[in-house]
Formats: sequence, structure tokens, C-alpha cells
Amino acid sequence: MDLGVPGDVEEKNMLKYVMLNECYPVLFPQAVVHRDVAASIGGRKVTSAGFCQLVAGKVEVWGESISLRLSSKKEDAALIERAIKEFNCE
Repeated sequence: MDLGVPGDVEEKNMLKYVMLNECYPVLFPQAVVHRDVAASIGGRKVTSAGFCQLVAGKVEVWGESISLRLSSKKEDAALIERAIKEFNCE
């Protein structure tokens, strides 16, 4: 399956994500299905989903979730970066 992975992305460094209520990112390993994460989070609407990678302090997002029928959004990258900085996970 073609994930639309940018040429400079290393698959081992990819994560999946879902965005809740357009502002709360949840990142998880590739082996987990987007739909399963969405189902485990009650009371919040999943507004976008896709793949991401942290490269030199910047988040790149791309692709879509087939199981949720949702795409990533450009603005998701900034929201994920903010969450990483808030939790000091860099």
C-alpha cells in the first residue's frame, strides 16, 4: 500500500496520529490501526488523521487514515510540534 510517504522520510521513524477536536494530537506506532485509537478515546471527535515524523525539530505530516476515511491537514504539524514542546518530549 502506498502511504504517500515523502522521499526523505525513514519508515522506521514514522508515527501515526489522530487529531482530536482539531487541536489535540494523539501519536502512536505504525502497527496500531487509526480506527482502534479513535474507538478507544471517548467523547472527542477525530478531525484528521495520518502519518508524521519529527525531523530536525520540525514535524512533517502527510497521508490519510484509510480506516477512518480522514486525511492529514497541513496545520496538524504545528499542533503536534506545540504538544511535543509542551510535554518537553524533544
